[in-house]
Amino acid sequence: FADNILQQWNSPGGMGVALVRMNNATNPPDWVVEFASFGNATQRGEKMSPQSQFSMGSESKLPTVLMIGLALEKAKLEYPNGWKTTICEIISDWCLLHKHRTAKEATIEDLMSHQTGWPRHDYSYPYHDFPTLVTSHLPNLKRFARFREKYQYTNIMYMVLERLPSIILKTDEPFSALVTRYIFHPLRMQHTTYRYSLATNLADGFVRVVGLLDDIPQDEAWKTRGTSTLLSLYSQTHSLQATWIKFLLLKGKSPTTGEQIIPASVVEKVQTPLVTKFLGPYPEMGTFKYGGAQHLASYRGHSFATHGGIITGFAVETMRFPSDGFGIAVFTNDGTYIGENIRHTINYNIVDRVLEMEPIDWNSRMKASASRRFLRRLSPTPRPSGSLLLQAPAELEGTYRNPSYGTVQLCLVPTTSSSACKLLVSSLDSVLPGAFSDSHTVPTLVFVHDGHWASHVRMQHFQGDIWNATFFQS
Repeated sequence: FADNILQQWNSPGGMGVALVRMNNATNPPDWVVEFASFGNATQRGEKMSPQSQFSMGSESKLPTVLMIGLALEKAKLEYPNGWKTTICEIISDWCLLHKHRTAKEATIEDLMSHQTGWPRHDYSYPYHDFPTLVTSHLPNLKRFARFREKYQYTNIMYMVLERLPSIILKTDEPFSALVTRYIFHPLRMQHTTYRYSLATNLADGFVRVVGLLDDIPQDEAWKTRGTSTLLSLYSQTHSLQATWIKFLLLKGKSPTTGEQIIPASVVEKVQTPLVTKFLGPYPEMGTFKYGGAQHLASYRGHSFATHGGIITGFAVETMRFPSDGFGIAVFTNDGTYIGENIRHTINYNIVDRVLEMEPIDWNSRMKASASRRFLRRLSPTPRPSGSLLLQAPAELEGTYRNPSYGTVQLCLVPTTSSSACKLLVSSLDSVLPGAFSDSHTVPTLVFVHDGHWASHVRMQHFQGDIWNATFFQS
């Protein structure tokens, strides 16, 4: 089934899959663990294996929350309010930076459930920024909702949360070292790491560029310029998919030693709803809610907790059904919408089989969803004929600064008159081939963006003072 899915989606990559089932009738529980690997791990055609490692993206949010919970437990006399402790009580510069209500009242719960009023703002943090600097940018970022008004998923608040364990525990030890020492090492997850140099079996990540396939080069520089540990966790199918799921089903206990690694109350906390998101997109699904780095819902009458991760070249997801005693993980190295739909197809097909229910054709559903998304991307609103420019494009060239997004040099394409822009404009044909083919007929500007999710931004005139911005990664 899985090989057929990869072929149908024309994926050049592969996937690692694990199913973990717990037998509660025995003490300690008996486990049934199944692994499978499919497709290619590398562009060279090396096959996926249980030892293949993947970049985890937002799967790293759950270790973040668990580490905070453990730190709060260790320092509960100093922080008696636990999860409702305000950020001001922990980060001394938080209230100095923020003058509005969010600063004074925002708690750990608010940040981890995405209810601060800030949207994603993913393009605001550069490669080499660190969580302390990300925090300093926040006052100048626009909020799109009032505090605690609605759920708005954002990576930035989890970068702020990364700062908390070291401060709570009064240590100079960095966040990644704390998670490794207190969680990964006791669980013997030696192949789960925040360090690229230790990810020796990392699969190649594949993306699609203007409809074509491209392989992400796994060079040291590309992999170490992540903003924070949020974007730089690596794991292999064997250690995370089996041990991690067992650990969560056991509510924080080591499946090998029985040691309580994380308090059971912390694991229960992360899978307790804090905010309602939306009604499930399919009739078999209930309302989606969010806890601590966990999406919570029901499927065909069975409650589950899940979280995925998507980062350039990879799409992964771990899902567990605590009341039914099983969990599934699907990791792919096809990082565009293809990988995202593959992981959903495989996950729900396995769930149907485990629950012994008539399988739903999730592959057709995902194909239909992907087609709608792809057609929307191919059918943007056309530029009105006779669009009027309020200002000559050449007059827009220059240096611009935003206190949160940084300084950019805006350059006219293809005929810049700026000496500062000539090198950039001359490199575009090789760096972003085909992306500026219509710049002779549509007024076009470009600037280099030192961000995690984009390297260049193209601005093309639409109408009046409205310009369309397109983000590229090269």
